[in-house]
Amino acid sequence: MTATLDWVIGRGGLLGRHVEAALAAKDPESRRWCTDTRIPWGRHEQAATDLEGELHRFLAAAAEEEGAWRLLWCAGASVIATPADALARETMLVESLLDALRERVADEPELAARGTLFFASSAGAVYAASGASPPYDEASPVGALSAYGREKLVQEALFADVSDFVGVDVVVGRLSNLFGLGQNLSKPQGLISHVGYAALRREPISIYVPLDTIRDYLFAADAGRMIADALEVRSAARSLDAPPTSTTKIFASEVETTVASVLAAWRQALHRPLRVALAGSSVAALQPRILSFRSRVWPELRGRPTPLTVAIDAVRRDQLSRVMAAGA
Repeated sequence: MTATLDWVIGRGGLLGRHVEAALAAKDPESRRWCTDTRIPWGRHEQAATDLEGELHRFLAAAAEEEGAWRLLWCAGASVIATPADALARETMLVESLLDALRERVADEPELAARGTLFFASSAGAVYAASGASPPYDEASPVGALSAYGREKLVQEALFADVSDFVGVDVVVGRLSNLFGLGQNLSKPQGLISHVGYAALRREPISIYVPLDTIRDYLFAADAGRMIADALEVRSAARSLDAPPTSTTKIFASEVETTVASVLAAWRQALHRPLRVALAGSSVAALQPRILSFRSRVWPELRGRPTPLTVAIDAVRRDQLSRVMAAGA
C-alpha cells in the first residue's frame, strides 16, 4: 500500500507541530510534505500565491504516488482581539486555497476520493453566544460574540462545501482552549502559558475575567493525538465505501476548570505565591463566564487527557528552559 502523504499547513505552530508528531507516531510509514519556503503570512497576496503553488506541487505528488493524501489547516495568527479586516484577509487565504483545490481536482474524481481535509476551528469562539446551556456539543446552536468567531464559522463553511462539490472527506475540528509546550508568547492569548511566563519572570499577572470563569483547557499533545485518531476513523469509514462527508467534531478535555484553579495549579508547580492583579479590559465583554464542552461525535477518541497539574508542570519546565536560554 502506498504511504499516506500529509501536508500540515501551520506545522511550526503550537497545534501544527503536535498534529504532525501525532500523525507520524500513528503511521510511521506516512510522509510529511514540507514546503521549500516559509509562507509569508503577513503579506496576504504573496501568501495566497505561495500557498496555491505549493498546493499544486502537493497534489501532483499525491497523484503520482496514488496513495491517500491529507491536507490539514492548522494555521492562523488571529485571536479574539484581532481586527476584523485582518480576520477577513485570513478568510480570503482559506478561500483562495480551496478554490485552487477545487480547480485542480475538478476533473480527477479518483484523486479527490483519496483526499481528506482537516480544518482547525475554535470551539470557544463559535459557541460563545450559543444561547444553549453549557456544556456544548456538536448539536448545540452556534453563535459568535466576536468577529473572530464569525470568521471561523465562515471558514468552517468553506471547508464543508468542498466535501459537497469536490468529493473529498472533510473534518472540521472545534478545539477548546489550547495550551502546551513551545506556545508563542507574543500572541495575546493563552491564560495558562501567560500566567507561567509572567511568574517565571517575577512579573505581576493581570487577569481580565472573574476568577470563577470556567474554561476547557486542552493540552496540545492531547489535541494532536485526538486529531490523528479522528482522521484514522474517517479514513476507515471511507475504506468501507462510504460516500465523502463533512464531519464536525469538538476536541476538548471535557474538564471544567476555573481561572482560580489555573492559578492554584501554577502555585503548586512553582512552590511559591503568584503576584496577581485583577484588571479591566474591553476584550472581557467577549468572554462568556462558562465555556464547557462534551463531544457526541466519536466520543471514544477523547481517551485520557493529561491532568492539568501534569501539563502545567511540563509547560513550566519548557518555559524555564526558554527563559534561561534567553539569559533572563
